[in-house]
Amino acid sequence: MGAWGVGAFENDTAADWDLEFETADMAAGLRLITDALALAAQADDSSACLDGDDGVRAVAAAELVALIKGQPIDESPFNERARRWIARVHPSSDPSLTSLAHQAVSRVIGPDSELPKLWRPEACRRGARP
Repeated sequence: MGAWGVGAFENDTAADWDLEFETADMAAGLRLITDALALAAQADDSSACLDGDDGVRAVAAAELVALIKGQPIDESPFNERARRWIARVHPSSDPSLTSLAHQAVSRVIGPDSELPKLWRPEACRRGARP
């Protein structure tokens, strides 16, 4: 049984993504965050639907941007490595990263994104995934 919850890291995709922070240095960790956000934010330029897994990683990355900016986030075993990475390397808050996070989350919750469709109650009643 996979993980599926309401938290940003409470799903298999984000929990697996968290593993990548275990040995990341500052540059590698920031690249993980930036790449996840950019993939979602730049999906706006195409007509394709944003994949649910890409949306999940973007939401998790946006949560890490909030933590880098000093905002509290929910602590969970599923985001433990990323939180430890932030505590270890102390990345600085970057306004362009914050802006990218806003763009990515806007795209994730938009009409051409799979993630909101997975959460719609009416989709569940028709037999779709929760």
